[in-house]
Amino acid sequence: MSMIKCPECKKTFSDKAETCPHCGVKNTQRATYCSECGEKYLANMQQCPKCGAPNKNFKKNGKTEIVRADGKTSLTYLLLAVFLGFFGGHLFYAGHKKYAILTLVGIFVPFVGVINCIVQQITGIINGATHLDNPNPLFDKEPPFWGVVKD
Repeated sequence: MSMIKCPECKKTFSDKAETCPHCGVKNTQRATYCSECGEKYLANMQQCPKCGAPNKNFKKNGKTEIVRADGKTSLTYLLLAVFLGFFGGHLFYAGHKKYAILTLVGIFVPFVGVINCIVQQITGIINGATHLDNPNPLFDKEPPFWGVVKD
């Protein structure tokens, strides 16, 4: 990751960000890396300029969908949180097995367990909805048991 200077406010920010966090101007220099050769190039390109491999994050309508190397997306996480969040389905998908099992077992604990299941479902929906553009925080670190994942 390298830092670039915003053409609008002249402050620096990551080349992977979609917009400048300071002023909100769209990043036309957003970078991605080739899955085949590792070459860094602009995220709005259909293929790698070095080896010609297709950009897996590029959609036909010009928008990008962030998909991790393991194929997990935050949209799937969000849908699991909506439909199976009470049982910890989104946590199993994200690989947070310890918290998923605690949530699943918590169903059988009167009052406190059920409250925890409801909280896990609500925070799963919030996390999935707020991280549609960058699913990495959802999968790369353990979430706090009663809270929202922060970038």
